[in-house]
Amino acid sequence: MNTQHDAEAIEAACTLPVYPHLPIEPVRAHGVYLETADGREILDFYGGHAVTALGYDHPALITAIERQMKTLLFQSNMSPLAVRARAAQKLTAFAPAHLTRALFVNSGAEANENALKIACLATGRRKVV
Repeated sequence: MNTQHDAEAIEAACTLPVYPHLPIEPVRAHGVYLETADGREILDFYGGHAVTALGYDHPALITAIERQMKTLLFQSNMSPLAVRARAAQKLTAFAPAHLTRALFVNSGAEANENALKIACLATGRRKVV
C-alpha cells in the first residue's frame, strides 16, 4: 500500500464498513503526532478504541516493550507470571486501602464481563438490567 487511495480501496473491498474513514492515512507517529502518507503532521486527539495513551515512539516505552518482548510477550492469567505479580503489587499499593486485589484483562469487553460477575457475587443477584 503506497497511497491512501490504495488503502481505502483495499479496505473497502476486504473489511466491514463499521467505522467511517478520516481523510488521512497515518504511516508513522512520534510523541503526540501522526505523520500522514502525504507528509502532514497531525496532533493525535483520538480518544476511542485502542488509544495510544502513552504517545508514540517514547524511548523509555520502547525500551520497556523491547525488554519484555525478549523475555516473554504474553502469558495467560492461568499461570503465574513475575511481571504481572509486580504490576499487581504496585497497583494495589497505589489503590485505596480496601482494594487489595487486581485482575488484568485483555479488553473492555472482558473487563465488563468480569465486573458484572463480581457485581452478581457481591450482591447475590443473578439478573442484570
